[in-house]
Amino acid sequence: MLKLILADNQAIFRAGIAKVLAVEDEMRIVAQAQTQEQMFMALDKFRAAVLIVAVSSCSLIPARARNATWAPGQMALSIAT
Repeated sequence: MLKLILADNQAIFRAGIAKVLAVEDEMRIVAQAQTQEQMFMALDKFRAAVLIVAVSSCSLIPARARNATWAPGQMALSIAT
């Protein structure tokens, strides 16, 4: 099962993506983050997860983190909104 972390400062975006992904049996949202701090806490807690973040919320990810080495099995997916 693919573990997902949704990160966006807009609750409506997170809710919409969660609703779309709810029909997928092989994916599970393990965390949602509205702030940078929540996002990094979720990434630390769920090491083998995919981070989904809206391009409009890239301010959640500081430059140093965009270039960071992800843990084995982790990846980030940006969605243009």
